[in-house]
Amino acid sequence: MKTWRLITYNIHKGVTPFRNLNVVDRVRLSLKESDADFLLLQEVVGEKRLSRAKVEKHLESLADERWPYHAYGKNAVFPTRNHGNAILSAEPIKKFFNKDLTVYSVEKRGLLHCVLDWKAPGLHLCSVHLDLFEFTRRVQVEALTRYLKEHIPPEAPLILGGDFNDWNRKVGLQLEQELGMQEFLAPSFPAWHPILPLDRLYVRGVKVSKFEAWAHAPWNRLSDHLPLCLEFRLSPVSKKT
Repeated sequence: MKTWRLITYNIHKGVTPFRNLNVVDRVRLSLKESDADFLLLQEVVGEKRLSRAKVEKHLESLADERWPYHAYGKNAVFPTRNHGNAILSAEPIKKFFNKDLTVYSVEKRGLLHCVLDWKAPGLHLCSVHLDLFEFTRRVQVEALTRYLKEHIPPEAPLILGGDFNDWNRKVGLQLEQELGMQEFLAPSFPAWHPILPLDRLYVRGVKVSKFEAWAHAPWNRLSDHLPLCLEFRLSPVSKKT
């Protein structure tokens, strides 16, 4: 049975935290070297106008022969740019949905949901970015939970990853109780001295063989978050007798 590798990563709009240097190409090369099959990304720039003739688009920079299938969910929109969540896949994506989780317009957030074009049991992938404040996060987790219940069958394999900004570690309990998901977390912020487990992975219906946060170079200096890496296998569908 094949073992798949998945990474969730907040790329900080493709710039370094302190010097504001563009490192999208370095992020792309590092992700490619990771041999990941699936990427759940946050703070991906959909489009940024650098000049009248030049426009930056992260998906064009990140996607290549390794991940020929991808989806983008636009969340935050500004006069010269927009950014949001993205999912890149080595396997075909059947369909995708972008769920708006915004509570206050100052902080635009969302959930990007992809359904892979696989035979049963299939796989659902979700990339999410939640608010900094506990009150709005609670509202967002309730909306996220409702969406997942309504749109993903309880027996379907599901991986939810992203930047949860969950300082008090309250999200996992709700997702476990209401959706039967298992939490995987490790200190991931700030990348240069990780203390807080803000980035998370939640799984259901898959067998996890390995999980870790990548704190080594170059990951500790490309973004303010570290990537989380998960290796997993899908459980075979049981035949009815």
